[in-house]
Amino acid sequence: MPSHHVPHPDLLAGLALATRVMSSDGELAAALARRFTMYQREWFEQVGPPSSWSTALNLLLIASTLRPMMLAPASNAFAAADFRHLEGQFGSLLQLVREVHATSQKLLGFRMDAGILRIAAGEAAMRQQLQRARDAAHDWLHERAPGKSIKFAPATKIWLQWLKADGDIHNLLTPVSEGNVEAVARVRTLAMKLGDREHFLSRVSETDRKVLGRKGADIEAGALERLWDLSCEAVGVANRWIELASSQNETADRLRELVAELQTTYGKLGERARKELETLAGDD
Repeated sequence: MPSHHVPHPDLLAGLALATRVMSSDGELAAALARRFTMYQREWFEQVGPPSSWSTALNLLLIASTLRPMMLAPASNAFAAADFRHLEGQFGSLLQLVREVHATSQKLLGFRMDAGILRIAAGEAAMRQQLQRARDAAHDWLHERAPGKSIKFAPATKIWLQWLKADGDIHNLLTPVSEGNVEAVARVRTLAMKLGDREHFLSRVSETDRKVLGRKGADIEAGALERLWDLSCEAVGVANRWIELASSQNETADRLRELVAELQTTYGKLGERARKELETLAGDD
């Protein structure tokens, strides 16, 4: 029986989420952010001459990151998009991705959704959203997070340790719950670290072995994934506030300028990129 290539499940899941994401906050954006951390550069690398399989994987990567780069920039879609290894007849498509990639990084300070791509949110509405994000963070940190548990007791102890003063989650969300907009840069740095899988694993080990002094088997499997999910949930709470707090200090003109960049990019390259893809389909 002939063998068949199958894309990695995380790539397919990212693609499915990308087609549905509508804004830079909410469960879909948070799920996308978690999924992008699972992408591996080697999935998309060309080994030997370009092949149709490698091309297909790279096109799936672009498809799973292009929309999120515009609508959910805080998902770090632009970082996942950097894994692409695509050449040949896709000059316009690659230029489109590069220009959207550049604009996506500038959009990190704004809350995005399909409507905001047409018009910048008003200042009054933005302040209301910021207050709601602050209240939600306060409720999550002080009411919901302490009640979350993990079946494996050592993992729960790590979680509770992170909620204590000077713990990872406490340091991340306290400025958010206090509405300290001057701490946006610091909170962003903490969120990026805690949302990085390797950093997370390092902090789990350090807290478990050095801070709590536990011996015995490592925390793994379901307990580790539950702890990762809780951490990602905290990062999502922080990221929603970061976008709004940053946007409060930006003018609506700046957002309109960035939206105009995207419009110019698509006006210049969109049709040419589409024809490149149609040519590929025709060749098949």
